[in-house]
Amino acid sequence: FPLPKVTIVAESGEKLKTSKIVAENSVTQIIQFKNINKNDAGIYFCYVINSFGNSSAKAKIVVEYAPILQTSETEISSVCEGVVELNCVVDAVPISVVSWKKEGQIIVNSEMYSVQNYSLGNYSLLFNASKESNFEGIYVCEAENTVGIKRAQFVVTKMNKLIAPKIVEINQETKTSLSVKIEIINTCVEFDAFIFEIREADNCKPRHEEFKSDVQFPVILRDLKENTAYSIKVAVKTEEGVQSDFSVEMRSKTSNTSKTASIVVFTFVFVLIVIFLIDLCFYFVCGCGMLFRLLSFCGCIRAPHSIKNENNNDTEVGEQKKDLNVLHTNFEAQ
Repeated sequence: FPLPKVTIVAESGEKLKTSKIVAENSVTQIIQFKNINKNDAGIYFCYVINSFGNSSAKAKIVVEYAPILQTSETEISSVCEGVVELNCVVDAVPISVVSWKKEGQIIVNSEMYSVQNYSLGNYSLLFNASKESNFEGIYVCEAENTVGIKRAQFVVTKMNKLIAPKIVEINQETKTSLSVKIEIINTCVEFDAFIFEIREADNCKPRHEEFKSDVQFPVILRDLKENTAYSIKVAVKTEEGVQSDFSVEMRSKTSNTSKTASIVVFTFVFVLIVIFLIDLCFYFVCGCGMLFRLLSFCGCIRAPHSIKNENNNDTEVGEQKKDLNVLHTNFEAQ
C-alpha cells in the first residue's frame, strides 16, 4: 500500500499495443497474443511501482514456426562449362534440417556435387556443368523442423542455343589487314565455324569471311582497303548450317602505314642511334671513330688530335723564330 502501478513493456522499451492487453486494473495487467507470429518473440519486462519503491520481472517468449525459404532464381538455363550455384536461405525456429534432392534422391558431397552451409540458415548447392555431365533436372531444397516442412524447387536446363562470341580487340596488321581477337561464350551446342561480317562505314553491303572452329586467334581479316573505317561483327555456325545472331559490332580503321613498316622504321632508327653512340665512344677513347673521322674530313667538326697538331706546329714555329733572333744578335755583335 498504496496500490502499485503495473506496466508491461517489450525488451525494446516499446509499450504494448492496447489490443494485446486483455485485463487491467490498478494491481494487475494481463497480455494475450492473438495470432502470434515470429515477430512477437522476445523478452518482456513487468514493472511494479508505488511511492515506496519499485520491482521488476522478465519473461521470454519463444515462438516456434515452420521453415520460411528464400531462394535465388528458380529457373536456370545453364551454360555447359562452369559452376552452377543454387542458393536457399532458411529461417525457422527451432533450427531445421536442410537437404538437397534431385529427382527425389538426396544429394551428398561427391565429385560432381558440393553441399555448402556458409552461415546459419544460408545453404548452397554447387556443381560443375559440362557437356558430358547429366546436370539437367529438378532440384529441391527441403527444410524441416518440428513445426513443419517447406520445399523450394529449381529447374535446371541446358542452354541449347547458339550464342555469338564477343569481339574484345582489333589491331592493324598491315595496310590492308586487321587482326581480331574474340571471347567464346560456351554453350551446350557444338559449332563448326566462325563467320565474320565486314562492312565499310560508307557501304551498306557487307562481305562475310568464314573460319573453321579450330582456327588460331587472333584471326587475320585480309584484302581490306587502305585508310578505311570498318564495322566488324562475328557469329557461329553449326555443321548443319544453323547460325547464331551476330555479335555487337566493333569498329576499327586501316591506315596508310602498316604495323610491319612502323616496326622496320623504328628498328632502323634505333640501330642508327646505337651505331652513333658506339662510334662516339671509339672516337674519344681510341681516336678511330669512322663517322667522326668523316665529319672531320668534311670540316663539319674539328678533331681533338688536329687541334693538338696545330698547337704543336705553333710551338715549333715559335722555337724557329727564337733561333733566328739569337743568330741575328750574334751577327750584330760580331
